[in-house]
Amino acid sequence: MITYSAIEYNVIPVFLQPGVGPTLLGRLVLALSIARYALSSLFLLKVYLKTRSEILYFYSLALGFLALGHVGGFLSTAVGSLISWTGRSGAFLAALNFLLAVLTSLRLARTSKNP
Repeated sequence: MITYSAIEYNVIPVFLQPGVGPTLLGRLVLALSIARYALSSLFLLKVYLKTRSEILYFYSLALGFLALGHVGGFLSTAVGSLISWTGRSGAFLAALNFLLAVLTSLRLARTSKNP
């Protein structure tokens, strides 16, 4: 209800204009999210190289694929284009790696000797 009211009364800025595409603000937010996902992926990969934690490995890959997926959306000019599908593939691979990170953490929790 609050979100609907905020949109209806133009409290939330426009990120996407129908028939035109993303606004400058929408592109800026997407670019910042790409940078944050990519930097987080690199940071976790660096930590993984020190600790060799399987969870960090899959999680860092997931963040990297998520950044790649967002790049596909950022560069896409038409729905269904090759770039668009590359972005979707990146998002799919990110989801798969997030799932692998969760399953790995559950497996490690079951085999851990700590109570």
